[in-house]
Amino acid sequence: MKIKALSLLILCLTLGCLLPADAEKTPAEPPLSEQAEPCENTDFIAVEEATEEPAELPGEPGFFWVEGALYCRGEDGMLLCGEEKDGLFFTENGAYSSGSEELDTLVAQTLDAIMEANPEHSGTELLRDVYDYLLKNCAYLGKRAAAADGTFWETEAALEMLKTGKGNCHHYAAAFWALSRGLGYNAVTHTNRNGQQHSWTEIEIDSVPYIFDPQLAAHWMDDRFMLSYETCRKRNYSVYASSTALH
Repeated sequence: MKIKALSLLILCLTLGCLLPADAEKTPAEPPLSEQAEPCENTDFIAVEEATEEPAELPGEPGFFWVEGALYCRGEDGMLLCGEEKDGLFFTENGAYSSGSEELDTLVAQTLDAIMEANPEHSGTELLRDVYDYLLKNCAYLGKRAAAADGTFWETEAALEMLKTGKGNCHHYAAAFWALSRGLGYNAVTHTNRNGQQHSWTEIEIDSVPYIFDPQLAAHWMDDRFMLSYETCRKRNYSVYASSTALH
């Protein structure tokens, strides 16, 4: 009986040795290639960080947006670096800059979100998306009138509006100015003093200047997107002062 018991014990020990060493351990995590993909577009790349060439050269002339920054190719298809085109300045790495790193970052974040929500839009469709974004996400707040006299007041006003979501007509005009320039439009701001000082944004499209006035649209529920001056004379859009180029 003792011999049989000993034989049985040896058999059990032998079988135990044949089992995988980690048979009772927690299974290892699957390799990264089999795990769920991480969420895309969780971080925005600031304009000043986009130092790598965004695409092979040469390519089709014109503006294009990549990795949180606006770039432009000249008529020769080469990326513009350290140059100005249509009132917009492009840095040595090719990215457009307003002259303010903080504003460039906020513009990049806002435009990335707008374009992600409307991937099929381009041209004036994106301008409309920017306009609607300000109507939906900003509110009027009466403040001391900005020094809207062509001395770069737009940067400060645009920063305040994009950071707080509140401001007066100058803040609305400046925010639309900054965002539309980030899309490649040579936007300018205008101010008049017909009774009460008021500011709006102007963009020339196909040689025709158009009015964009998101503040009055938000305040009066009156759409003032891409209106000609001929149709708005009665609304007193007479220019008192205009913005000047940052570069």
